[in-house]
Amino acid sequence: MTNPRVLNTNPCHNEALLLGKNVESVRRFCVDALGEFHWELLIADNASTDETGVQGKALAESYLEVRYLHLAEKGRGNALRTCWLGAEADIYLYMDADLATELRHLPELLAAIRSGAGVAVGSRLVPGARVLNRAWSRELSSRGYNLCLKLLFRVKFRDAQCGFKAISRAVRDEIVPCLRDNHWFFDSELLILAERRGLPIREIPVTWRDNQVRDSKVRLCRDIVYFVGRMLELRRRMRGAAGPEGANR
Repeated sequence: MTNPRVLNTNPCHNEALLLGKNVESVRRFCVDALGEFHWELLIADNASTDETGVQGKALAESYLEVRYLHLAEKGRGNALRTCWLGAEADIYLYMDADLATELRHLPELLAAIRSGAGVAVGSRLVPGARVLNRAWSRELSSRGYNLCLKLLFRVKFRDAQCGFKAISRAVRDEIVPCLRDNHWFFDSELLILAERRGLPIREIPVTWRDNQVRDSKVRLCRDIVYFVGRMLELRRRMRGAAGPEGANR
């Protein structure tokens, strides 16, 4: 794959306080470290109600490598599906807007896809990973979630939720059109169906810092209900399905 085309999608919702600074950081890193790639940074504005749109448009006007897209419907899964299916590239990747994962791992993610992986995953749960500043309650809920995936789907990957992933063009073509979830379960559904199809998944240990300030009991309970519901729904779809195509019926 000579000078592959890379689409770096940055889903964001009401990130006006961080967007300008963080997009500048990503752009500078890509200029310095990704010279062998034809890369593009796509700001996917998930129905923001603050100044995210204003900043996103200004950044797109300032840099040729930056594009801005406004999505009327909120949801990370919806944003990634829309952006990935609407663009031609060799490698599709995304990172959370808060840049919780250190950018120095980005070349490792791309190298994994170039060497044959269908999906490359930044992982906080493999040897060599470092997790900083994370509340014990969120660490416990994350490990519990990944354990549930193992019990229900017998998956081999360890960390489904880290917002730092890349996929090959083949995975974009074969798996992404089959994904139904529009929100946070999108990552898990992608990995489960890719592994079921036999596409290689490579986990890369990353240094990750928790930059989010949210841990309310109401939100935690709502998340548990949502994720359990999505897992059970996917399991029902997969029982009797021969592959992602069958799971999508």
